[in-house]
Amino acid sequence: MNQHTAPTTTSRRRAARRWVAAVAVATGALAGAAGAPAAQADFTLGCITGTSVNDADYRYTYNHCRLPDIDQRRHNLQNEGRAHCVPTAFMNALSWLARNGYPNLAPGAVDPHSASAEDFNKISTQITLLGWSMGTSAVNGTAREGTLAGIRQTFKNAGYGDRLFVAWRSFETVGDPAREMVKLGKGMDGKTNLVIPVVGWYKDGERTGGHAVTLERASATSTERSITIHDPADDLNLTTQSAVDSDTFKVGLNYGFRSKVEGYGTGRLDGAYVISRTPIVSSGSGPTWIG
Repeated sequence: MNQHTAPTTTSRRRAARRWVAAVAVATGALAGAAGAPAAQADFTLGCITGTSVNDADYRYTYNHCRLPDIDQRRHNLQNEGRAHCVPTAFMNALSWLARNGYPNLAPGAVDPHSASAEDFNKISTQITLLGWSMGTSAVNGTAREGTLAGIRQTFKNAGYGDRLFVAWRSFETVGDPAREMVKLGKGMDGKTNLVIPVVGWYKDGERTGGHAVTLERASATSTERSITIHDPADDLNLTTQSAVDSDTFKVGLNYGFRSKVEGYGTGRLDGAYVISRTPIVSSGSGPTWIG
């Protein structure tokens, strides 16, 4: 079983909003809501989206501002969303894209951090539908191939099949995954790519499960490496969307058995999904199930 359990070493202090109405899962399709996207707050003041790659001095930075931080743990998802990390992490990316040039994508103009019960239910519905398209199991999570097929079909259904692309990159043999994530984030068209890292849980060298997150920042120098993520499983309130939160972890080098994410349980970096505006090819093997 590859069910995700949030690491106890990364407990969160997040502001929860009061539940304001009776809960019922909203109906809808995996497409953007009608109307122009509403204004979205800049969640990181002073943040500038972009990447900097300096091979000569070994300095690499990636920033992606204003990314949503949607909760996967919801009472109106199967198994309370315990294995829905992949569709939720991707929903962060889709929500950002919907507000930045791709309005046909779900959840469209719906504010993912609204205190409204109606909006909470709409987001839950969109996570459910995206999970269906990926073949997400309520217990085992989401297979890598199912993830890729589901996202590609989602782009195609929204009319962006020739404008948005997704690929998987394995970190199994990558010496410095933090640097690699910066490079993956540097879009060939000058636009910053969206990166969804996958952390595997390991015990005695065996993978026992995994978890998908959304990358906000990554940096690498010759002496220090770190990633800043939105973790979809860091809030256990099942009836309200929590406030936006980011967590930063130091990342080690890969000395033959995947890079360790310091302070994140037994987590090691398996690889990352990349959403790009230019064609991108998957490379390397990876975990079969993530969730």
